[in-house]
Amino acid sequence: MDHKFTLIKHNNERFQIIQGYVETPQVTAGFGLTDWYQMKHIDHSNPAGFNLAVMESVFTKLEHFTSDEFFNAQIYKELFGVSIKEGDGMTYWPSLYHRELLDENIIGCGERDLAHSLDSYINERSSTSIE
Repeated sequence: MDHKFTLIKHNNERFQIIQGYVETPQVTAGFGLTDWYQMKHIDHSNPAGFNLAVMESVFTKLEHFTSDEFFNAQIYKELFGVSIKEGDGMTYWPSLYHRELLDENIIGCGERDLAHSLDSYINERSSTSIE
């Protein structure tokens, strides 16, 4: 599966996650950033970000998900909003890596508030809702 997600630390109390999928046989339609931000039932999909308590919950779920040798579709759905039922209970080898970027390495960092720009775009496009 070609799944990418990024954790953004705005400060010690505010975080944000952006994520999406490339179209594959497992996730046939693909899944973009707009789809992610329309998932109002997932606390950590809020375009305005979330607090430290929610971040700790995300890390707890990630730790549980990546430490199990069997794919847990329920935790995966809670983390990323996509149901992959056909993989549930199957043996898998999770691969999770990270890279830290400093603000000066991010083109356009601080030029405008990403959350407000995306929120405006989503509101304009809100005729379609993903649950």
